[in-house]
Amino acid sequence: MGLDQYIHKNIKNEETGEWEQQEYHYWRKNNQIQGWFEEHYDQENCEETEITVEVCDKIIDDLKNEGLKPTSGFFYGKHVMEEEELENTIKLFENIKQELEHEDCSFSYYCWY
Repeated sequence: MGLDQYIHKNIKNEETGEWEQQEYHYWRKNNQIQGWFEEHYDQENCEETEITVEVCDKIIDDLKNEGLKPTSGFFYGKHVMEEEELENTIKLFENIKQELEHEDCSFSYYCWY
């Protein structure tokens, strides 16, 4: 039991025209990411929050300028992002932003605890 977090990518199946959801990224007990989505978007357990270009800009700015503060929660763990993970998370959201700007897709953040 614990905090599982996902970024899903939604793409249109060219054959059927239906939207399909794919797992794009996964975190385990990254309480800083969870806390950021709770603070900015009222993220609730088992609900999806759309990730837009504006969301990417905001989280990238926060990651670069002040980092993300640890968030407590019963299932959230005590994980703290190290420098390499912080840089990888910035790159992740930069890539999402680029895909949103150049592809017919959407992204969402989802947590389960």
